[in-house]
Amino acid sequence: MNEEQQDQEHPPLPPMFDKDLQEKFQAAITQAFQEHADVLRSVIVVFDYHGALNTTEGLTKALWMGPHGPVTSPEGISGSIQGLLRVLLQCYDRMQSFNEHIHNEIEAKMKELKEVYSGEEAAKAESGPEQTEEQESGGHGQDSSSSAGA
Repeated sequence: MNEEQQDQEHPPLPPMFDKDLQEKFQAAITQAFQEHADVLRSVIVVFDYHGALNTTEGLTKALWMGPHGPVTSPEGISGSIQGLLRVLLQCYDRMQSFNEHIHNEIEAKMKELKEVYSGEEAAKAESGPEQTEEQESGGHGQDSSSSAGA
């Protein structure tokens, strides 16, 4: 993809928008640790951007913080992984529900189309074999407008 195509896909981004997001979430996380240090061990925030920004090098994709900065203790790392797995399971469940909904919608539409098609086939069978245009005009191959002038 050339640079011009990429510009068309994404509107111009504010400079350092990801750093701004990072600072805002870090401030909120720091405040949460100050207010709930007795129960909060780590926080993970994942940024899901539009389009190809998720794969753009150099953008902040996530924050993972403990009360004093990076999570380094074995129990903090383990707890963070367990928390992520719980969230991933929720994401998976939602995707499965969405897929089931789409599957049901497609099945309903297919049933509807089969009923319409079956109805059309039944109507054709009831009316007998289709007549060609030549048979309808009496075998002369002329339409009514050309025979009117004769």
